[in-house]
Amino acid sequence: MLDYYGQAERVAFAYAQRPREYRFVPGYAHVELHPTAEEGDHVLYEIVGTNLWNHAMPLPRYRTGDLVRLPASWGARELEEVALGLRTFPGVLGRDSDILISPDGVQLTGIDHFQRDVANIVRIQVIQEAPDQVRVLVLPDDGYSERDAAQLLLNVRTKLPDSMRVDIRRADTLERTEAGKIPFVIHRPAVRELLRRVRSRGAAA
Repeated sequence: MLDYYGQAERVAFAYAQRPREYRFVPGYAHVELHPTAEEGDHVLYEIVGTNLWNHAMPLPRYRTGDLVRLPASWGARELEEVALGLRTFPGVLGRDSDILISPDGVQLTGIDHFQRDVANIVRIQVIQEAPDQVRVLVLPDDGYSERDAAQLLLNVRTKLPDSMRVDIRRADTLERTEAGKIPFVIHRPAVRELLRRVRSRGAAA
């Protein structure tokens, strides 16, 4: 049995035969890893891929928005080995936009784990109203109960620091963008500005 990672654009493909041991498939695409942020002893890299076989629709250096977390001690050699499928990496964290940021500027990943093992939920949407405030909208399924809400809150609190307030609400509809899409994570203006400042500092460093 294989677990695999890919996208509709098909600019990168990876698989794992064991947990947290993914490899990019060489020859499927040209993969690059672009640093986006530092997290203590690790660095977040965005997966950038160029497809090698779609002659009808070439996508050179397509920015997937997907992130991987790798040790900060790894240099150019180790990163090249990951991109070529010669070295394993622990997995893909999700899209760059699907993160939250703490009041002290730490970028928080793994937001897609909030709903894990919670029953009776159709879908959730995470809205960061302010650096210290997160609202989770829940589209409930039949049977959704306070017990499910409590498990969801526990999952959220496991990922977020105590400095961030969490509000979980039932909803009949979720927020849409002007294009009609329903994003998983929404950042309000103050949060987007904090993200911009943090990433600017990281780029300058």
